[in-house]
Amino acid sequence: GSILRNLIHVMYENEQLTLTNHELVELFTEDLGSHFDKATDEIDTITTILSTPLKLKQICRNRIRKRLCSSKIGGLNRQTLEHSSLSPPLKQSLRHFILP
Repeated sequence: GSILRNLIHVMYENEQLTLTNHELVELFTEDLGSHFDKATDEIDTITTILSTPLKLKQICRNRIRKRLCSSKIGGLNRQTLEHSSLSPPLKQSLRHFILP
């Protein structure tokens, strides 16, 4: 809440807010901090939700890459992917997804 209080103070000093002392006291007793914290928490939640698909994609990519690079006995590896008989579009999308 201190950021919000400072903001209001600066606006008041710059005469962007024209409130009497009585009105300012009322404004500050409305527990502005909790409103500000709630908004910040919501922003954090939205940010987490938006970044989750990216994290999941990265985890999947890393797992696939690890399997490709560690599989040496007849399985898929980087060379198999690069010189395979997969159709070019599929091969390209796979390479784009798996290779760095």
